[in-house]
Amino acid sequence: MTQHKGGGMARRALAIFGAAALATLGVFAGGSAAHAAEPLPGNIEGSSGSLTIHKHTGTPGDVGNGQELADASTIAGLGVGLEGVTFSVERVAFDGAAIDLSTAAGWDQAEGATPANAATAPYSLPAADAQSVTTGADGTVKLSDLAYGLYLVTETGAGANPIVGAVEPFLVSVPYPNAETSSWNYDVHVYPKNLLADNPTKEVSSEGAIKQGDVVTWTITVPVPRPAEGNVYTNFSITDDLDPLLTLTGVSVSLDGTTLTEGTDYVATPATLPAADGPLVTVTPNLANVQTGQTYVVTLTTEVTGAGEIVNYALRNTNGVEKEIGPAQTNWGKVQLVKENQSGATLQGAKFELWNADKTEIVLAEQTTDASGVINFDAVWVGNDADKTETYCLKETAAPAGYVLPNDPWTCVEVTSNATGIAVGQRVINTQQVGPQLPLTGSNGSTIAMAGGIALVLIAGGATLVGARRKSRAAK
Repeated sequence: MTQHKGGGMARRALAIFGAAALATLGVFAGGSAAHAAEPLPGNIEGSSGSLTIHKHTGTPGDVGNGQELADASTIAGLGVGLEGVTFSVERVAFDGAAIDLSTAAGWDQAEGATPANAATAPYSLPAADAQSVTTGADGTVKLSDLAYGLYLVTETGAGANPIVGAVEPFLVSVPYPNAETSSWNYDVHVYPKNLLADNPTKEVSSEGAIKQGDVVTWTITVPVPRPAEGNVYTNFSITDDLDPLLTLTGVSVSLDGTTLTEGTDYVATPATLPAADGPLVTVTPNLANVQTGQTYVVTLTTEVTGAGEIVNYALRNTNGVEKEIGPAQTNWGKVQLVKENQSGATLQGAKFELWNADKTEIVLAEQTTDASGVINFDAVWVGNDADKTETYCLKETAAPAGYVLPNDPWTCVEVTSNATGIAVGQRVINTQQVGPQLPLTGSNGSTIAMAGGIALVLIAGGATLVGARRKSRAAK
């Protein structure tokens, strides 16, 4: 920052740039017309200075004073620097000649200029004295060796930033009077701020969805940013290329909380629903109604047709500038059951139901193992976004012919989603029926067995009796 003392034109300069003209722009801070009574700088020295534009996020605050901010807390409160914002910087002329700020007449001419009349006679903006600049990664751009004069600064493009609205055009002089030090500031700094539209978001809701064919809802919230160039919308649309595992069943759109009418307020494609195999959905609001700062909410209802990790992105297109939205993700798995006996042979004809983990609700109805002993339960919900596992329980309701149901008919399994929808396998063993006890071979087998049984009882009884008599004799 370069400042020089001298004598001259500061009374008018302070009156012009310290007054509300700049205060209302939110560019400079500090100054008011009262500063004209303070000690004045001297003559302007040299012929050129610099102008540094600092572009940050945030709500425009107090007016600046042209000085570079040095206080750490103030700098921290500036917000994020915005890269890629473009400005035109145009030197203001009076009667065809650049305004000479080294003369009292020049300050008289500057005093009559406003952003609104800077291009209207007797003022003009010669193309030869205009340039376009773009902010760098830190949100700043510096114009060095800038000839002294009065400049109109206009924000012309937002770049990739979702800026709600451009800063109003403002005038700045180089050099700029510094009343606090009674000097001229030849390296001027300005800090125009912008509010950003909230980034668009995408959310998935699967409340109540648990099996194939159930509804999953996708909500896309899309603030309207300022166009990258100028303030005219030539295109504004929201698109969503759905996953092939989704069938589109409904589209609805709201604007700032009010439900819109399809065909009048917006056009949606595909027009015919349901649309299977993950169609490309496009919602195009009526451009006549699109305004910076609005928020559109697009709600898509879909049905899941198979297992897998269903990842979903959307795009916002504003005048050809695309912004990716999302992703959101819903995860579905499937269970494959193999029924076997104790020897490992597969069994046909076993019947199973699929229940939730609490064993309070049937998820998928009864199915029967096929000739390979297999049942496939496809597909079941396991979670959204990063949640990819869920427990389900298999209940055997009927055993294959010749086999018995286990004492505990429940088999619980943790189902995990995967991108290809491969089933989680589970083997369930059945025990073969035990037949009735067969008789011994020979016609008298039963009789012999019965007699033997009686004999054993008698022998046992006799042994007890003999033992008792011996004890009695010993006692005598």
